[in-house]
Amino acid sequence: MNNSHQYGPLTRIKKFFLPTKYDKVQKKLFHDRVYFYQQFISPGTLCFDIGANYGNRTEIFLKLQAKVVALEPQQKCYDFLTKKFGSRAIVLKKGAGAQIGELDFFINDGNPQVSTFSKDWINEFKKSRFSRNEWNRTEKIKLVTLDSLVEEYGEPQFIKIDVEGFEPDVLLGLSKPFQYLSFEYAVPEKIDNLLQCLSILHSKYKNLSANYAIGEEPKLQLNSWISLNKMIEYVNQEKFRDSFAGDIYIKNT
Repeated sequence: MNNSHQYGPLTRIKKFFLPTKYDKVQKKLFHDRVYFYQQFISPGTLCFDIGANYGNRTEIFLKLQAKVVALEPQQKCYDFLTKKFGSRAIVLKKGAGAQIGELDFFINDGNPQVSTFSKDWINEFKKSRFSRNEWNRTEKIKLVTLDSLVEEYGEPQFIKIDVEGFEPDVLLGLSKPFQYLSFEYAVPEKIDNLLQCLSILHSKYKNLSANYAIGEEPKLQLNSWISLNKMIEYVNQEKFRDSFAGDIYIKNT
């Protein structure tokens, strides 16, 4: 999550002229991410940011001169995004799912990054890495599908999906063309989610290939893209399960 939203204008000015070591690290990471995403995004193309949170990926996509449609269900994140990006991005206070409708969204005010539509995801991770977290309230949120976004805004070159366990539902709502997409994974707890996502994509599209990045590191781990069948075999290996979390990247050729 980009924490710049926590700073007032005077603090931001101070950080610009007197950057801390942390500020310098974050600036380098931003530039590294811009370079990384250049392989997926061309100027003037369309990107969907599904689960935008505080917009660190939206900011990168805009830096690459893409058109961005960002979905974010949380009110405080939505307010921040609209204030920060204004008319430069289309920001919708909605979620994406398997079908158009409404669904309960479980909000974690203390850690907004892990707010989610997936009760199953919450139950699983409260046993492990998020045992001290509390999802303290719910809100009914309107859902769209990726297909409905394509119909309204056009074919995306890149779709980024970061929805804390709701990825299979989001992918079930996609059948239209795309060039690249990414979705978050967390292992070993939710290896079933990851395999389900790969299975959904495999059932809908031919000639897809896959790669992955670990954590927030802007680097593909495999030297070459592999088929979805090979990726399914790969993610079942202990080496991959030790990666903890990251993003799967899909190329539609």
